[in-house]
Amino acid sequence: ILTAFTTDMDPVWRSAVEELAVHDVPSIIGSVPAVESFRRIWQERHGCQADIGMEQRIFRADRVIPPRHTSGTPRWAEEEDLPLLTSWIAAFAEEALEAVPREEAAEQAEQFVFSRSILLWEDGPHPVSMAAAGRPAAGSCAVQHVYTPPEYRGKGYAENVTASLTTELLKHYAFCTLYTDLSNPTSNAIYTRIGYEPVADSRVVTFTYS
Repeated sequence: ILTAFTTDMDPVWRSAVEELAVHDVPSIIGSVPAVESFRRIWQERHGCQADIGMEQRIFRADRVIPPRHTSGTPRWAEEEDLPLLTSWIAAFAEEALEAVPREEAAEQAEQFVFSRSILLWEDGPHPVSMAAAGRPAAGSCAVQHVYTPPEYRGKGYAENVTASLTTELLKHYAFCTLYTDLSNPTSNAIYTRIGYEPVADSRVVTFTYS
């Protein structure tokens, strides 16, 4: 995967594309202008097919707007939560990204728990939603893996767990980032209500070579 956030086809950018020409790049992700510029040159060079994948919106939060009230409280995930987290991470990947093997989901769950970077929302005796932190860089940290099982949706759990995690992260970072699927208006609305503001749109393009 090539990440491209350049916004114009200047000589340096074109030179970088030329250097990649000896490789079969499987896919790219980046800002829409950069991805489209790359796609045009790449198809000229290779005559390959280009298919548009997920359309995403990148958000940024410098503060948290208190979310609508719901029952329950946040807590950091613990080792005993690993079986549940493994199932939720696998379900999240299948629903929002692409399916991952259970072993990979279990490894991700362990990394989140032992780095103390996954927050659960608990209502009564059971967790009902989760959100994780990752990709810290340049004074920021991303919120990811926001997931609520279908039977618990529509009650404000995702909104509250995301707001709680963002509040914790802003104690240590200047701002938080978050990616959403543009085809899911519910999640986009949730995040804007708690203070996330859109920064740019990104696009995934995959290439098929004959």
